[in-house]
Amino acid sequence: MQTWRTIRAASLTLFEERGFDAVTIDEIAAAANVARGTFFNYFESREAVVVTYGPHEAEVQRSLIASSVHIPLWGQ
Repeated sequence: MQTWRTIRAASLTLFEERGFDAVTIDEIAAAANVARGTFFNYFESREAVVVTYGPHEAEVQRSLIASSVHIPLWGQ
């Protein structure tokens, strides 16, 4: 999980600094101090870095949605 976080943090920092289209996977791997292949062990593309949630983030999102949305049942 730590490697996933390191790669994602390095990616997001580079995207913010230079723009998404200007950043390569090789640059992300170098910034995260991992091999290019290691990047692909965790993410299938640069786009996946942006749209993929980690387990903790997904749980927080589920919790926020569950606590803020009330959908009444039919007939109530």
